[in-house]
Amino acid sequence: MRSCVPACLPTAALLTALLAPLPAAASEAPSDLVGTAYDRESGKLLYTEQHAFEYGPQGAPARDTVRYLRPDGSEIGRKVLDFRPSLYVPTFLTTLDNTGYQEGMRREDGRLAMLRRKDGDAQMESKSVDPEDCDAADAGFHPYVQANFDKVLADETVRFRFCAPGSLASVKFRAERIDDAVIDGFEVVRVRVEVDSFLSWFVDPLVLSYNPQNRDLVQYEGISNVRNDEGKAYDVRITYPIRKAQAEAEDAPADDRG
Repeated sequence: MRSCVPACLPTAALLTALLAPLPAAASEAPSDLVGTAYDRESGKLLYTEQHAFEYGPQGAPARDTVRYLRPDGSEIGRKVLDFRPSLYVPTFLTTLDNTGYQEGMRREDGRLAMLRRKDGDAQMESKSVDPEDCDAADAGFHPYVQANFDKVLADETVRFRFCAPGSLASVKFRAERIDDAVIDGFEVVRVRVEVDSFLSWFVDPLVLSYNPQNRDLVQYEGISNVRNDEGKAYDVRITYPIRKAQAEAEDAPADDRG
């Protein structure tokens, strides 16, 4: 892996986009979902992220409450997101109890305020940004990719500005299709996300694997927003379950599929 310099901090902040798949309609929407995070090099189980979803009218995503748990069940931290102001730029607050680290986003007088506290002894820092300079933030990154998935499938490069409270900056990124692969017997489309500048030479990209049938996120590979007790971000592979309805449909005899 290439060494990480301070310029890589936007990529680390992008990792708070480790959300579970946001479904399109309440009729197919799960009320909860668990992602399982492993160390990318050793394969060791590091933590799980447990999502509890709430939906608004017409099944629109409203809130996601996330708990990060160690293998023994103790809590590392939590994140609360509110998608009602914007699906792509939600307000949120992440808190890690083991280090006191916090980051988040809120709306103030028509602008966006990015928030960061480096540890429990530090003061909360903030930076105001124009919403026009923020195409996506935190978990809103995932539905942003979903909305542009046809472009990804057509091998087009999707460029966007990502607001990263972890570095108090709006950073240019690009997403593009790498190839197709198979995970647990299911075909997926792999998408690389990286800084859209020369800094990409110094920052390792993220790799997201999507189910092309329903645009669910199946696997995430890259730096994590969850940190160990020394404050270092984990390098992870996070797997999400493939939705049962699709798995059953693909396993069913042709005459039973309707």
